[in-house]
Amino acid sequence: AATDCGSAAVAAVAAEGPGIAQGMSREVQTRTPCVDGAASDLRMRAMAVTAAAAGGAVVLGAGGGAVGLGTGVACGAAIGILPAIFTLGLSIPVGAAVGGA
Repeated sequence: AATDCGSAAVAAVAAEGPGIAQGMSREVQTRTPCVDGAASDLRMRAMAVTAAAAGGAVVLGAGGGAVGLGTGVACGAAIGILPAIFTLGLSIPVGAAVGGA
């Protein structure tokens, strides 16, 4: 990409196109192709990073939710074991449902 910017800058100065005639300095005219290319590259990298972050959030968020659900169900069922004698065992699934909610 740097070679393309350099060759475009040399061609712009050699041609002394409409930018020079309208009072635009040579420095501004020669920098424009490189700045546009760098800005485009930066935008593409920003889009790639954003897409990767969104994908990671979806995958890790779903995994974290599943782990939290499983832990809640297990803890709820374990706590439901204590009163199981008095509730004829119904406190175990009720505890698991409450823990998973």
